[in-house]
Amino acid sequence: GLARAGRLEAAAAEFRRLLPLALQPLHGTSSSSSSRGGAGMGRRALAEALRTRAPLQSARLALLSACNNAASNAASNEATASPGGEGPRWLGQLLCEVARAASPLLPLLRLRGSEKTVLEALRTQDDLLRALANDLQRLALCDPSFEEEFLVARIQGVAGLCEQAALSLASADTGPSPLGWEAALRTALRAVDAVPDSEGRWSPSVLHALLSLLSGFGEAPPLRRALQLLARAEQEAVRVLPASYCLLADTAAACLPDRELTPLLQDLLDRAQAALVRRDPEGDEEGQRPLEAAFVQGHIQLARSRTLALARQAQGFQALQQLHHLRSLGGGADRRLYEQVLLALYRARPQSEQEWRLAKDPTAVADWLLREMLRDGLQLDQRGAALLQALFTKACQIARRQGSPTGALRDMEEFASGLCMWGSWRGSAADDEDDDASDEDQGTHYLGHRRLRLADSPLVVRELLRTYLVAGRDDLAHGLLRASPQLGLQPTAALYEPLVFKYAALLPKAQGQLAEELYLQMVNKGVLVSDAVVSSLVLNQLRWAGGLQEAVDRMQDLFNQHRVRPTVNTVLLLLDAALQAGDVFEARRVVGLVRDLYSPLERATLKGMRLVLPAKEREEGEEDEEREEQRSILSRDTLPGHRIHLGQPPGEGEPAVLSESALNKRFVDYGLTLR
Repeated sequence: GLARAGRLEAAAAEFRRLLPLALQPLHGTSSSSSSRGGAGMGRRALAEALRTRAPLQSARLALLSACNNAASNAASNEATASPGGEGPRWLGQLLCEVARAASPLLPLLRLRGSEKTVLEALRTQDDLLRALANDLQRLALCDPSFEEEFLVARIQGVAGLCEQAALSLASADTGPSPLGWEAALRTALRAVDAVPDSEGRWSPSVLHALLSLLSGFGEAPPLRRALQLLARAEQEAVRVLPASYCLLADTAAACLPDRELTPLLQDLLDRAQAALVRRDPEGDEEGQRPLEAAFVQGHIQLARSRTLALARQAQGFQALQQLHHLRSLGGGADRRLYEQVLLALYRARPQSEQEWRLAKDPTAVADWLLREMLRDGLQLDQRGAALLQALFTKACQIARRQGSPTGALRDMEEFASGLCMWGSWRGSAADDEDDDASDEDQGTHYLGHRRLRLADSPLVVRELLRTYLVAGRDDLAHGLLRASPQLGLQPTAALYEPLVFKYAALLPKAQGQLAEELYLQMVNKGVLVSDAVVSSLVLNQLRWAGGLQEAVDRMQDLFNQHRVRPTVNTVLLLLDAALQAGDVFEARRVVGLVRDLYSPLERATLKGMRLVLPAKEREEGEEDEEREEQRSILSRDTLPGHRIHLGQPPGEGEPAVLSESALNKRFVDYGLTLR
């Protein structure tokens, strides 16, 4: 009753007072059937509370009942048997599950409680769990390994609360959660420091739980703090699990900028390899070493981390080789890993002859990836199809530089028509009398994957448009855009972005007007513009239509008209252009717009990177302009609109680039000051 009323402290105190009294009348009087039944009822009650993700108060109440029933078993000399005959261990496991369960503190976070309030409540909750654990240990209702397991569970409970708070507050622009990484770490370390060294403090699993807590924030500052904890543990001769090194490597690949990423990744993965070697099992009498399950799993995790690290560094061909190795070990891959490898293959520059062959004809690579995805139980979605399509876009880029892209274009269309149902659209094959295969003739599946409909796959259509533009077939791109209503596609900004970008940022000045005409077409059709379209129009203004002042005016006008901002990188490009020209007035205008268009939270969290200023129009003639266009297509992949527009690779760009300190530093870098 006290627990149901929310008086948890009183309930715990009453439980501790009454438990010894409850043992006396039960001693030697309970039948074995009633004892086992009581324990079973308590266990089922707690399992139900955990299954329904009830508040921790309800789970704790069920645990009190389970402890009471288990104590009855102990008093009646039933060896504290659970219904399944598992002995006392199940009670400790259940208490650990309570520690990991959903916390009642989440509503307090939603109400924007102060950090002090949240920490006090979290410590009170932890003290109650600790008191219940002491009761279990005093009654010998848990095994010797319980202390370490319980400590890990409490740390995981703090991590789970942080994760839930971040998800709960993500949609509200009200600032960061009051339970930030520093407060969470202090709470976890408080639990660790309260444990004697002899009872599991700073064991490998406890260290891994602490590193997981910090890595879960996915940001650079907590990752750096995790690296400090790792260094401290190594100094104290704590054995570090290979999984801990791999965890930090994966987190670094997700959040660190390029300049500090490469040496850290190599160091962490080398240390993970060394930790695996130290754990290598002994050989048998015949001299062959059996690979234990944990040892094999360690190598699989290391191979997965190496694949992700190589993909993050845009070493696509090496990432593909590592993925082959991962599959040879029997390891699986999730959708995110496949997408990162595909994006790295698109971004990678081929060096060897074999890499050039794969880049020119990616069909074999694409088919292998599709088969492996099917082995992992993954069906291709439109995002994955667009990334596969991007490999053929790259092949068309290379083919056009080296001659005619006709063959590469036909390879692309053959592969894309296998992945997708094209409906009435036939692409360049419409002029081929011999190509009369219909969607029905090709079936509903391709290599085991359900074929996508173009009407349901705007990302795929967008990539098709990019491929046609890169191959120099603007007529096919415009034809596909015009045919989009017949294909069942609603006109969206995603379909216009590749064309607007090409005419605004890549082609000579005479083509810039086409970008404006496409923009007017979007407005007339009621198509909502996107940040990429706004960025392309601002770049068009910057390059050809008047210069910096007009570009800043255009950014302001487009926002006033559509309430859409350009990408962060484009804003930084305008600021750098003004600072490079020494135009302090325009640079301060850009900063003023930043303050008006972005909230304080956005300015503190958005990432960005420096862009190369677009080249001015060449005067040497059409041939040089064409060469400049091709060079731009292959090298200027940091400009908005050229990217696949499925998101930047994780970790790319500097954090908080629009904060006051970052803007001041940008001015200082050019020898100027921002007042």
